[in-house]
Amino acid sequence: MPRAAAAARRREVKLDTKDDRARRGSAWRKTWYSTSLGIEIAGCIVAGLLLGRWLDLKIDTYPVFMLVGFAAGVTAAGKAIWRVVKRETMEEKDRDGGGK
Repeated sequence: MPRAAAAARRREVKLDTKDDRARRGSAWRKTWYSTSLGIEIAGCIVAGLLLGRWLDLKIDTYPVFMLVGFAAGVTAAGKAIWRVVKRETMEEKDRDGGGK
């Protein structure tokens, strides 16, 4: 009797199916992409500022290279955002069956 009940339960609830694993993996992947994107944005801007500040101290042109470095960092961060948006768009098209 317990064996029959366990078999019936397995039929009712499919544990750990391939679709469930794919959904969990997709959620973790999206979380990782979001986290790494935030770190990349901050890193680009801070690196640009620090490099510009260092150049300003070496050449004695205080705000010029720091502002240029900031602009370069923001541009690099924008490119990183665009790359993630493009990737997500392509994945969405693949899930929808080629955009149909």
